[in-house]
Amino acid sequence: MRLIAPDGSEIIGTLERVPGVAQASSFDEDGTPNYEGGTELYWDDQRTVMRNGSMVYVTEDGMEFTLDQLTVAPDEGDEEDEE
Repeated sequence: MRLIAPDGSEIIGTLERVPGVAQASSFDEDGTPNYEGGTELYWDDQRTVMRNGSMVYVTEDGMEFTLDQLTVAPDEGDEEDEE
């Protein structure tokens, strides 16, 4: 099955949050970090973003939708024989 957004775009996945620590080489007097350019991600703590109790789904263009906004469609090529 496929999920289709209201604009006809296909859903490619879910919106995820992955915590991490951005490496800083030093800090300015006001606490602003001077980043080194690397971030250590904690993949084991990855979580799907929820909105109003529903997963957030994403199109190829980055548009976000919840399940109640989507249409369910059969996979391409999955046509049932009609008799």
